[in-house]
Parts: sequence; structure tokens; C-alpha cells
Amino acid sequence: MGPVTTHPGACPLDCPDTCVWQLTVDDGRAVALRGDRDHPFTRGALCGKVNRYLDAVNGPDRLTTPWVRTGPKGAGRVAYRPASWDEAVDRVAAGLRASIERDGPESVLPYYFAGTMGLVQGWTMGPRLFAHLGASRLDTTICTAAARAALRSLYGASVGFEPESIVEAGLIVLWGANPLVTNLHLWPFVQQARERGAYVVTIDPLRTDTAARSDEHVAPLPGTDAALALGLMRHVRDAGAADEAWLAAHTTGWPELAARLDDWPVERAAAECGLPAGTVRRLGDRIATTRPTAVRVGLGLQRHHGAGQAIRAICALPLVTGDFRYPGGGALVTTSGHHPVDNGPVIRPAGMPAPAARSLNMSRLAAVLTGEADPPVTSLVVFDANPVATAPDQARLLAGLRRADLFTWCWSSAGPTPATTPTWCSRRPCSPSTWTSRRPTGTTTRR
Repeated sequence: MGPVTTHPGACPLDCPDTCVWQLTVDDGRAVALRGDRDHPFTRGALCGKVNRYLDAVNGPDRLTTPWVRTGPKGAGRVAYRPASWDEAVDRVAAGLRASIERDGPESVLPYYFAGTMGLVQGWTMGPRLFAHLGASRLDTTICTAAARAALRSLYGASVGFEPESIVEAGLIVLWGANPLVTNLHLWPFVQQARERGAYVVTIDPLRTDTAARSDEHVAPLPGTDAALALGLMRHVRDAGAADEAWLAAHTTGWPELAARLDDWPVERAAAECGLPAGTVRRLGDRIATTRPTAVRVGLGLQRHHGAGQAIRAICALPLVTGDFRYPGGGALVTTSGHHPVDNGPVIRPAGMPAPAARSLNMSRLAAVLTGEADPPVTSLVVFDANPVATAPDQARLLAGLRRADLFTWCWSSAGPTPATTPTWCSRRPCSPSTWTSRRPTGTTTRR
């Protein structure tokens, strides 16, 4: 028997929290996973998904060998057979080589995102390989592209208040955010702020768990967030609560925005949002008189048309009120980018050949696979992603994935299980020609 050891680590999934954990290993097998109580943000708590992480790592349906197709696309597990690593690697190399020889290297498209996160596994080595091949580059727009563009145009970078500082806020506005479900480690800090007298408002068309536990729930019509933000700014301006000194010292364009707000009286904004004017006016009063105000913006609202401009409008509110001058004040959309890491030299090391290639938008994968791309994509490499479950225009996407001339290699830890399987660990099939996987760390599961 080997020694029992404990190792620090963090969740690799794409999430604002990144749970910090302690992993117990017994004789080379991961046998227990617990939250690290000493971590100042996650404080020993694991979400429901991560609390069962070893079930996925050591589960009976996790692939331990590559599988290759024997039947028609879309037929699930019965259309595959186990294969040796040598056979799988040879088949993958042959499929990629055939596409390159026939249609050029841009006919190969890597499709990936943050399924298992990590700069090395998720964001560097895969792109490095395909950059070297001269394959089509992937424009990774599926999640936060609108928000990042909005933050760059407004703040100059993806920045915001540090999450822990929200305890200092007197007013907390959770705009399109449901932290009890998707950002659970933030909620104790919200509760701490409330114990100190903060008022918590959730703005969301749905009555989420977070909305039900807030002091107030404002439910605008979906896609009207920009109108609500403009109406609130108009009310703040009319109340004389704009921080003119801070605006003059730290912003440009306030006079133009102040004039533009003439078009957005509270009554118009309320009508656009399907809200009583009194609701907008009362929230405007709170924002005008409460320092600091913290606005936590969720990512779901950026799935609407005009989302970038909506996020710009929301994030302009704390600029108008000068809330960034106070600890715990301002706006926060994402912490990704607060502490930048330059992975460019790893993706494209100095001296590594990386031919110029086109860039394809991952959100348009359905169109790319059904005629939009020229030359056509004839080899698709999927890793750290599940396009069937996440990419838009799914009917058209499925038609593209079923193309007889499309070679697909899916690099995942779970196989082509039926479509009724939960999608959180990328188990729904994308009908690849070849599946490969990392080996599990053990066979014992303990929560």
C-alpha cells in the first residue's frame, strides 16, 4: 500500500468561483475531495457539481481507451468500438492529413473553450498545435465576447471591483446575476454586507433563487436592460446626484451622455421595460443616495441583441455616481482579466512556424459546417467543449456534423452516450469519427 497524501488544487471548470479544494490520494487513487476552509474566498464550500467531481473522474462511463466509429453518425455508443492508442492516433493523423492535402490546412478547425479550463490544457497546447499546422483559428466568442468588448470600450480593460469588497457596499444591485446558483461564494459576502445594513436588489426577468432572497426584485422584460440603465441614469442626473468632480477627473464624454439622457425620462424607460414608473424611480432614488453602490452584472443578459451596449449602459451607472472612488463600489462583470496572464509565448513560441490563417467565429459553427466556409471545413477537432449542447442554430449544426465528408475527432473524458445524459460534463454526442480520452486517476469514488 502506498501513502495517503493530501494535495491542494482548484476546480478546472469554467466558473466565476474556481472552488479551492484539498484532494486525498490513497495508493495513487483520488478518494476524497473537500473544500479548503483556509481559502479567503471559497472558504471550504464546494458547489453541487464540484462536490461530485470524483464521480466523473472515477465513474464507470468515463473512457479509458479511444473509441472509433463503426456505424452511422448519431447512433450513440453502439456505433463505436474500443481501439488501441496507436490505432486512434493513426486514424486522427490520417484524417487531418487527408483534409490538408485535399483542401489545405485551413480546412482543419479546432473547436474548444473552457470545459476543463486551465491555461495549459484548455488554452495553450491545443491552439499551439493548430497554429503550427496552419489550421483555421477559432474566434472564441461563445461566452463573454460582448461583455469584454463593452468593458474595453468603457473602462479600457476587463476590470471591476474585487468580489470580497462588496461587503463595504450600502446598496448591492445583482443585475442579471443569480449568485446563489452560479457564483455561490459571492453570496456570503452579500449576506455580510446586508448584516451591516446593505439593501440588496436583483434585476432579472425570472424569479430566481437569488431574487427570492433579495430585499427587492425588479423584473424587466427580457432584452430591455439598456433602457432601464438609461432611465436610472436620467433619474440620477435629474436628482443632482452625478459626481461631477469625479466625472471630470476620471472620464471623458459625460456632457454628451448627460445630454443624451434627455431622451430617456423614467416614464419612457419604464414603458420599454414593462415596469411601473414608480419602481424605476424608487431604485433610481436608492442609487442616487447610497454610497457605495455595487453593481454585479451577470453574463446571461449579453445573449440578447444589443448586449454589448446594454452592458456599457449598466456599467456607466457607477461612473456617473462616482462609486469607483469608494471601496466596495463600482461594477463587476467578470474577474477574468483582472490579473492577466500572457500565454502568447506558449501558444506561439519564438521560432515556431505558424502560417497565417483565417479566423472562424465559434458562434457561427452551424453556418461554417454548412457552406459558409471556403475552403470548407473537412476536419473538426473538438476539445474542452460540447458544440451540440452550446452552439446556436442546433438543427443546422447537427446537419453539418452529419456530413459524410466531415472527419471529427472529439477529445473528451466521456463517450458518446445517449442524448438524455446530463450535459454538464460534455457527455452528449457530437458524432465524431474518433474519440480519445485521458485515463482516470483511480476507480474509487467517495464524496
